[in-house]
Amino acid sequence: MRSHFLRDLSIQGAHLVAREIPDFDFYNLREVVSIEWRLDSAPDTGRTRAQLVMVCVYENGGISLRLALKFSGVRRLKLPEMNPSLPLAEVEIEDITSHQLEDVAYRFRDYGQRELEVLCRSVEILECERLER
Repeated sequence: MRSHFLRDLSIQGAHLVAREIPDFDFYNLREVVSIEWRLDSAPDTGRTRAQLVMVCVYENGGISLRLALKFSGVRRLKLPEMNPSLPLAEVEIEDITSHQLEDVAYRFRDYGQRELEVLCRSVEILECERLER
């Protein structure tokens, strides 16, 4: 199922956002302000694991938030050209477990004019902070 509403998705840390905005809509993510990419090796298999943390700005109805999203078990990351910012337009998250891709459960994608896409095992909201504007 593909959705831009947080309430439709099973994402760890969703309660952090629901406190601030019960009808949180990923379409209101405006821009990526920070990207952190990490690689390490799984202790049991030695396979390389990838993790991405993106910090985004959310704006809607006079409310501005700083939202940190963590993508674990990243299997594919597609980043668009950044000049110098990375604006967002129509972000949706899809549970693609039924697609039977090895160790992939979610697709995070901007269906707007940018080609941002993450295929990963899990998505988690690490923090949600209200911004003063």
